Amino acid sequence: MTNSQSRQDFQDRVRRIEQRQKTAADLRAQDQKSVRRAGKRISATLIMGLATVAALAVLVFTVPQLTDSLPEDFALELPQVDWSPKSPAATNSPTQSGGVISLTARRPEKDKLPTTVTAGQNGIIYPVRFIAGTETPGDRLSLVASNFSGNTGNEIPRSVSTFPLNQTCTLRTPRPDETVRGVMLTDALLPTAVRAITNEQIGSAMARSIAKSIERPRRNIQITQVDGTVKGVNVFVTDTEKPVYLVLQNMKNSVVWNVQAAPGVTIAHVAMISGHAAGVILPPGPTTVEAIRTYDFNTDAEAEPEDGCMTRPWPKPKKHWIAAQKAAKNNMLYENQIETFAKGYNAYNLWFKRELGVDADAVSVTAQQAAHFVLGPLPEEPLPYRPLSRGDLQITDFAHILTGDPDYLNRRVAQINSDVLTAAVGGDLSSLRPPVQRIAPQTASQGADQ
Repeated sequence: MTNSQSRQDFQDRVRRIEQRQKTAADLRAQDQKSVRRAGKRISATLIMGLATVAALAVLVFTVPQLTDSLPEDFALELPQVDWSPKSPAATNSPTQSGGVISLTARRPEKDKLPTTVTAGQNGIIYPVRFIAGTETPGDRLSLVASNFSGNTGNEIPRSVSTFPLNQTCTLRTPRPDETVRGVMLTDALLPTAVRAITNEQIGSAMARSIAKSIERPRRNIQITQVDGTVKGVNVFVTDTEKPVYLVLQNMKNSVVWNVQAAPGVTIAHVAMISGHAAGVILPPGPTTVEAIRTYDFNTDAEAEPEDGCMTRPWPKPKKHWIAAQKAAKNNMLYENQIETFAKGYNAYNLWFKRELGVDADAVSVTAQQAAHFVLGPLPEEPLPYRPLSRGDLQITDFAHILTGDPDYLNRRVAQINSDVLTAAVGGDLSSLRPPVQRIAPQTASQGADQ
């Protein structure tokens, strides 16, 4: 290679780098707002657009071979999903320039909860063997239910049916002879053998990854796999005075509510308010069911919607919250947090009271984290626990609802993520891969000016 060719190649590389930086800056300024919106609600068309953005940012894709769990025709198009603790990094040959797009499986969560009931940041934390809703916060589940094995992650529901989400920001009005009782939860604790995934969630993961690559250009894009985890909660209803209108509220994860009733209890209606998927297993009886997905109406940060439709179940701040205690000591960060929760609850309670005629906090047992609730007095004898495997699951209609053993769920979740991402870029990731640039070895004397 001559000196003039070397200088020309160097200048060409500088121009390419400047063009990438300019492209990234332009895209950041033009698309930052649309990327955020995509995180909330992204269509398949928008996913394709975002994938194109990645290509425009001069990102080169090299894709390793798939695991055996995916179809053979994906072998040249999709990244490997490795469930081992440390995924082996894809490598590039030193004779080529390029980048990697990879699908990273989310690692299983570790149980770091305390072994006793304690105050949390935004509520009380009840470990798995304790129950919320009794007069004594430290009461154990054994006072209410017997034969709970704790092996809920392997309890596959007897049957699964879906129903559409409520899109009207309204709830069925309680009848005069019904009593409204509720549960308000931030995080459910029990594992389940259920997964619920939407294409929007996979698109959001892709949007966030591309947004990061625009803000901080780099050769590799890692898209976190959407695992569709659905947590479980047991709700034991012991109130026999009137038919119960049950309001099941949670802020974060998808939840299956395993509702169990004491003898003489009538559950007239169940209204679920959830951030993602919501499912319920009910005792026998003519119970009607509805569900609202809060993200259809409100964002995480929205505490005072202008239209009065606040469906996100903000809990009312309490003095025992760690955040409230820190706010009382003039910690500005926590003062702001408590103010946000207070505004959020006030807006939510206005909507709740408009729909149901009662204050949300007055009729709800609240917790930051819990696995079991009791609504009503302690039973004279513990109720026999009914596992999910002996119940019929009714769950909101998502694109992908899965049940099965852990191995099957892992395989299907990986394939669904891969299918959606492949469709998002038009079915062929290799079409986004520019030609490999071969770089010939060069000595120091060849690169010096003569």
